[in-house]
Amino acid sequence: MQIKSLFDTNKNIYRTIEKVITYGASQEERLKSEISEYIVTEKIENHFEDLISKMEAAMESQGQNEVGVWVSGFYGSGKSSFTKYFGL
Repeated sequence: MQIKSLFDTNKNIYRTIEKVITYGASQEERLKSEISEYIVTEKIENHFEDLISKMEAAMESQGQNEVGVWVSGFYGSGKSSFTKYFGL
């Protein structure tokens, strides 16, 4: 068995893959490709929901609290992807 058999046959495995997430990327096709390949695991989904709930509670306090978020993790753990797609 070859490693390439593990990948989606509809995707070109030899395509250019961005090494760093670019927040300002506005090319629709590039964003569509990035989003379609982002795998939301149960844990990531839980973090999205938790963050949305906390931000919603802060906003409902009618300006009593500022909303700030610190995302930390090891290099390559998906911090930039998480925050980019959360923002989108």
